[in-house]
Amino acid sequence: MVASLDQPAALILHGCPPPSRLHARTRSHSRTRSHSRTRSHSLALARRLPGSHSLAGLHACTLARSYACTLARSLARLHLPARTLALARRLAGSCACTLARSHAFTLAHTLARSLALACSHARTRSLAPPRLALARRLAGSRACTLARSYARTLARPRLARLYARRHAGSHACTLARTLARTLARSLARLHLLARTLALARSHLLACSLALPRLDNWTPLLKGLHPLAQTLARPWSVIDFHIFNPSSWGWMVPSSASHVMKVP
Repeated sequence: MVASLDQPAALILHGCPPPSRLHARTRSHSRTRSHSRTRSHSLALARRLPGSHSLAGLHACTLARSYACTLARSLARLHLPARTLALARRLAGSCACTLARSHAFTLAHTLARSLALACSHARTRSLAPPRLALARRLAGSRACTLARSYARTLARPRLARLYARRHAGSHACTLARTLARTLARSLARLHLLARTLALARSHLLACSLALPRLDNWTPLLKGLHPLAQTLARPWSVIDFHIFNPSSWGWMVPSSASHVMKVP
């Protein structure tokens, strides 16, 4: 049964891919390896070029400025709700005091009118002295009750202000702790990024020191001429010394814009 089948079907039956797929995989692997070698060689050349350190420092300064601008914007956004909360607290306290005073004044006027009507009614009826004294005592007790209720009403906004201040203080402490944690995490990430950059720099230096002579790279660069032009395109505007593969030395370009030449 297996002998009657053709060779690709037999390979698929035994679990092996067809030769075309194997050839495609081999070509893709070879392209990937050649691309990685060319990229590492370009990075090694960029490491030796003057001006790469200043470009890295400029990029680090740009990152630091953008991070500082982001922190300033976040602090401004946190400061705006705090001011809004303080204004709302003041407005609530003033409204509570106004309502309490108006309610107390209304109760006082109502009680004064009721007492005046009671006195006039008692005088009209010509009540006996004991009953008139009882009415006066009742009016005095009502006046004391009104004074106590007015004092309690005035004391409630004060307690509300005190509680509002405590709540605002706790909220501010929570915001400060959250901001401190965010800053600590950001600093830790920056420290980790700095360590990663330092490790990458040391690894790049080690790779550049461990690279073979450029005689072995000439056939690879000839086969990847468009890729080499693409890799050399970001450095076409920078004015620096260009490596000349034909003479195996350094040459100084005459014009301002240059393109890396690959043999």
